[in-house]
Parts: sequence; C-alpha cells; structure tokens
Amino acid sequence: MKILFAIRSADQLLYFKSIVSALCGRGHTVRLIYDPKWTDKTSLAKVEHFGESALNFTHGYSLARNDFWRNIYFHLRELRSYRSYLVEPRKSLRKAYQERWKGYLPNSLQALFNYSLPKAILARGASELLLKFLEKAMPPDIKIIEDIKSFTPDAVVVSPGNMRFSSAEVEYLKAAKSLGIPTALPVYSWDSLTTKGLYHVIPDILLAWNEAHKKE
Repeated sequence: MKILFAIRSADQLLYFKSIVSALCGRGHTVRLIYDPKWTDKTSLAKVEHFGESALNFTHGYSLARNDFWRNIYFHLRELRSYRSYLVEPRKSLRKAYQERWKGYLPNSLQALFNYSLPKAILARGASELLLKFLEKAMPPDIKIIEDIKSFTPDAVVVSPGNMRFSSAEVEYLKAAKSLGIPTALPVYSWDSLTTKGLYHVIPDILLAWNEAHKKE
C-alpha cells in the first residue's frame, strides 16, 4: 500500500515513529508530510536521519491552504471548538477552557463573547448544526486535492487534526475524504480528546489509545 501521512510539524514524527517504522517494515510505501508554517523553526535532522534507515520512506512539506476560504474556515473551527466548552458538562473543565479557547478567536469575536447573550446563542443546538453544516458545505482546497492525487495513496493518515489554529493535516483529511480515499487519525496525545479542540473533519477510523479515550 501507498500511505500519505500528514502531521502538523516535522518534530511530531517522534510520536508516530513506531507506526511509520512498522508500515515501512511490512513493505508499505510511506510519504510523511508536514506543515511548513509549524515546521518553520524545527530542524529536519531527525526526520532525515530516520529516512536514512527506513525503506520505502520519503518526506517533505505539505501544501498550505491560501484560498478564499482559508480564514473563514479557521475562524469557524475555532468558534465551534469554543462552543464545545460552553456546553461542556464537566464543571471542572468548562470555565478554564472557555477562557483559554476564547483567546484563540479573532479580537472582534473575543469582545463579543464577553457578553452573556452571544454566548447563550452560540451554546444553542442550532448553532452547532449551522457550524457543522458550514464545515461540510465549504470545499476542500484544489491544490491539496491535486497534491494527494500526485502521490496516488491507498490511504491517508493524519494527526493531530484538532489543535488550535488549524494546520494543513486537517485540509489533507478533508481533501482525501472528498476523493473517497480511506482515512485514519491516530489520537496524538493522552489529553487530545479533552483539552484540545474538536475534530472538525471526521476520519473513517479514529485510533484511540485506551478505554478512557474510547469513552471520551
């Protein structure tokens, strides 16, 4: 199989090295790609060193989304993740993460949600349905679709897929799903499902660590 593995930053290979090694060791071809923005201050030495000993392995930069929809997408995703903490049932998490995620919103929205009424409107179920609809309605990036096609993968794997300030791996997941290519997402860390944002694009398979992840 040919597998395209998209991650946020090149230094995150550390978290997935065993997966990539196992895939290559079983004869699969793996191309690892990473977002140039989030890899800007990261050395590629470890990835290059890994590539020297791994068979059927290549790596390089993913494409960044720069079309008309980019900022709209990013703000809508941050808004939806913020909403998830407005309706978080666990009081121990709710307030702290509301304030944390509000800080990721544009300044105009941060000011708006200092007031109770806008927060109450956003917390309504209709707001969630609208935000989900907009995510599904907005198209994947054409350049990213073509980049995926050029590799002709049998599957696309992405991670983390839910961190603040959405990065390229989410766009590759969205594009792969539009092409009908099987997708998978291994959960990035032990607290990814609690303290990070939502998965705005849902993979075909989500690989959890344990029963706590499964429940979450």
